[in-house]
Amino acid sequence: MDKNILISLAGFKKLHLEEDLKIELEGKLNKLIYRINELNTDEAIRENIGTLEIVEEWIDKVSKKHDIGFPDLLAFIEGYKGSTTVYESVKEKGTLPIAMLKSLASRHSENSVIKINSRLNFTQIKLVTKEIFEEHDNQPLVFSIPRTQKINGKVIGEISQRKVKLPIAWKVKIKTKEDEYYIPYIFGERLPPRANIVDEVSGEFYLYRFLSKTNTEYAVISTEELRLDDYSLEGLSIDVEDVKIIGDAHKLINKYAVFFVHTATSHIIELKDHDQLFKKVSKLKITGNKLYQYICSHHIEENKVQVLEHPKWFVKLTSAFLFHRKKGKICPYPMHLLWIADRGTGKTTYMESLHQKSGEVQEIIAGSTSTVKYLVPSFKETNKPEMGALAKASRLVFVDEFFRIVRVNNKDKEDECGRMNDLLEHKDRMAGSGQGRIRTSMTARLLASTNPIAGTNNIVNLVDKFDDAFLSRFLIYYQTDDHIKLINQKKKEEDIFIKDWIPVNEFLSVQDYLQSFDAVYDFSRLVETFDRFISFLGETVRGMYEARYLHHMECLMDGIIKTRCLTTRDKSFTATEEDYQDLELIWSIMIKGWFRQNIDEILRNESLPIETREKFLPEEALFILRKLAKLGYKVSPRELKDNCKHEMNTNKISFYMSLLHQGNFIIERDGNLIHYQWEASE
Repeated sequence: MDKNILISLAGFKKLHLEEDLKIELEGKLNKLIYRINELNTDEAIRENIGTLEIVEEWIDKVSKKHDIGFPDLLAFIEGYKGSTTVYESVKEKGTLPIAMLKSLASRHSENSVIKINSRLNFTQIKLVTKEIFEEHDNQPLVFSIPRTQKINGKVIGEISQRKVKLPIAWKVKIKTKEDEYYIPYIFGERLPPRANIVDEVSGEFYLYRFLSKTNTEYAVISTEELRLDDYSLEGLSIDVEDVKIIGDAHKLINKYAVFFVHTATSHIIELKDHDQLFKKVSKLKITGNKLYQYICSHHIEENKVQVLEHPKWFVKLTSAFLFHRKKGKICPYPMHLLWIADRGTGKTTYMESLHQKSGEVQEIIAGSTSTVKYLVPSFKETNKPEMGALAKASRLVFVDEFFRIVRVNNKDKEDECGRMNDLLEHKDRMAGSGQGRIRTSMTARLLASTNPIAGTNNIVNLVDKFDDAFLSRFLIYYQTDDHIKLINQKKKEEDIFIKDWIPVNEFLSVQDYLQSFDAVYDFSRLVETFDRFISFLGETVRGMYEARYLHHMECLMDGIIKTRCLTTRDKSFTATEEDYQDLELIWSIMIKGWFRQNIDEILRNESLPIETREKFLPEEALFILRKLAKLGYKVSPRELKDNCKHEMNTNKISFYMSLLHQGNFIIERDGNLIHYQWEASE
C-alpha cells in the first residue's frame, strides 16, 4: 500500500479550513500512517488493517470537531478492509538449486518414477525431468512425485481392481530443416500435434476415487495399495491437458483433479491408550451431564448453544450408537438406527445437532428430493460411476424422510432395499453396469429418520411392507408417547442455552478411540435378555428380530459400558449391574414402541411372564405400581390414591389403576390393594 495514496485521498487542499489547520491535520495523518507496509503479505495486510482502524477513529473525531468529511479516504479504507483473497494466480517458481538438480541426476539415470521429499511445484518437476534427461547420454525419462500438497478425506472407491500401467513420460523427436533433437514430456503436459513419440515410460499404479474434506473429488494415483478408508494424502495435484495420452482404459481419471500420492497416512486414532483417553476427557471436563448436553446441543452461533432436551435413556442410546465398536465374527459392522415418528417430534433438529459434531462434509440427505440411486453406486454417466452417499461418508451418514427414498412397493421391495444391504454390513463389493464398474465399501453408521407412511405405524405392518432382511439391519425405534410428550412439553418452556461446547475434533478423537476396542460383558446375560422378548413377537417380526438383533444388542451394550466408563473415569470398561439394567431399560422401551397400538393386549396376556409384561406399562402406571411397593405392597385404595395425587389427577389415577387391575399387577383382596410381588416381599 502506498502511503501517498492515503494523503491524496484525504483531499486536505479542498477542505474549507485555514491553511495552518490543514497542515496540522495532514501532519497528524502522516504520523498515523507511518507504519503502513507496502508489501502484500498476509502479515503486512493484517498490520495495515490495524493502522487503518486507528485512522478511522481519528477521522471520526476530526469530522465531528471541524464539521468536515473524508469520503474518498473512508471508501478506500472500507474497500481495503472488506476484501479477502480467495484465489491468487501466482506464477510457479521455475528454478531449483543447481546442486539439487545435479544430485538427482547423479542418482537417477534410467527410465523411472521417483519420489522426492521436497515441496516442488509442477514447473520444477518438469525442470527435474529435463535436467536428468539432458545429463545422461541415454536420455532417461524420469517422473517425480513430490510431497507438495496435502489433502484429507476418504478413498471412496477403486477406479481399477488391480495395479495398472499408466503412461507418465514421453520422449518426443523434433525435426527441423536444420536439425533434429529430443524433448521429454511428462504427465500433465500437452504434447505437440502429431508428436513423434520415440520412447514412453509407464508406471504401475493403483487408481482410486477420493473425496476430500472440502468436498472435492480426486482421481488418486498411488504406487501403494490403499483401503476404502480415511487418509491424509501428500503429493501433487496435476491438471491433465492432453487426455489422449492417458489411454481409453483409464479416461475416468480425466473426470476429476488428478492427485499423485507421495505418502498416504491412514486415518490414525489420535489417542493410543486408555491413559491418553482419560487425560483428554479430564482436559475437556466431560461429565455425565456435560456429555448429555453436548449430544443434545445445537450450536447456533459463537458462545450460544441451545440444548434440545430428550429422555436420558434416549441420549444414552445415542452415545452408545456413537461409541460402540462394530460387531460380527467374519465381517464386523455397526448398529444403524431407524427412527420412526410423526412430524414435529424433534427428529430433524436432533439429527442436525448430531451432524454438527460428525465432522462430515456431506450434508443431511433429504428424502423428499432423493432416490435410492443417490445412496448407492449408480452409473448414469459413461465411465463415471457415482459412489453413492452411503459410501462417501466417513463416520456418520444422515437421512431424513427415509421412507420417501425407499418407496413402499411390495413387488420391488426386495430389489429396492437389497441394494443397500451389503453396504450397511460394511462389506467390500464390486458394483457395475454396461456404463462402468467400481469397488466400494461403507465405513459410516447410518442414522435415518422418517414419518410412518401409510400402513407402517407398527412393526407388524412395517415388516409386511418392507423386506425383513433389510429392516433387520437397523435397530428400529418407534418414538414412544412419553418421548413425544416430553418434546411437546419442552416446546412450551423457555429455551435452554449454554456456552460450553466441546471442539468437534476433540470429541471425534474420543469417539474414534472408543470405537477401536471391545468393552467386556457377559454375553450369556445378553442372550437371556434377548430371548425374554421373543415371546412378544409374532412369526413375521420374530424372523427379523432373530436375524440380527442380537448383533444390535451387543453393539448397544458395548456403547452403554463405554458411556458410563467415560463419564466416571472407569478404565476397566467392564460391565456393571447398572449397565445391564440400562440395556434392559432401553431394549424394553424400543420393543414397547413397536407395539404402541397393542399394549393393552400385551398387558392382559397372562401367558407372558408378569415381570416381562411390567416393562410395557405406561410411565404413569409404573409410578402407581412403584408407589404401592414403597407403601409396603399392601394398602387401602384411598391411601394409594392420596399418595399419587401430587403426580396426576383423580381421573388418571382411576384409569391406570384399572389397567393394573386388568393385568393382575394389582390384586384387590379384603378391601386392600396388593402388589403382585407382595408374597415375595413378605
